[in-house]
Amino acid sequence: TILGIIFCRHVDLKIFPPISMKRILNVACGTQDYGTDFVDMYPRRSDVIQCDIEKGLPFDDNTFDEVYSRCFFEHLKNPFDMLLEMKRVTKTGGKVRVITDNGSYWVFALKNSVHTGGYEDPQFPDDRHYCFFTKTHLIHHFTKAGLEVEDVKFVEYFSTTKLKKLACFTVQNFLKLTPFRNMAYGRIEIVGVKNPKQPE
Repeated sequence: TILGIIFCRHVDLKIFPPISMKRILNVACGTQDYGTDFVDMYPRRSDVIQCDIEKGLPFDDNTFDEVYSRCFFEHLKNPFDMLLEMKRVTKTGGKVRVITDNGSYWVFALKNSVHTGGYEDPQFPDDRHYCFFTKTHLIHHFTKAGLEVEDVKFVEYFSTTKLKKLACFTVQNFLKLTPFRNMAYGRIEIVGVKNPKQPE
């Protein structure tokens, strides 16, 4: 209606947020801007809450529609405990989405700085890699945590430098044609749903 259009044009969305607006927590966000709420051990922006993530998330139970983390799970000393914490702050029916390094990736089979400590910075002493995951490992973690696995897939990754990107493209496209196709993907993404029938 005309009155509805006039109202929508003048309403303050901070006071009356859209019904479809979802709260999404990005755990260990770094410089990522996906989400509505952000938390990290070493914040790089003023809108990011600083906390020791492995000691727990500073939010109430059943707060978020989605809890998301990218390239963080491999940094955890106790990933299963963190998964339970992510589930805790997720609403019933909400989703926990994790993207992490694929332990089967062909590059990681070589002596690579990513998982041999070459990237570590003394300024961030707790920022280390502690574990690798395969697709099966992640499914086991999510299932044991009481999350219903909705989707799990391999995600392509290419190096940022031109020469390495070309090498990745060539090798990965070859691997996709072989029984070793899982080695062609640098990351794995898994999505679990907090089912009301599952125990807390």
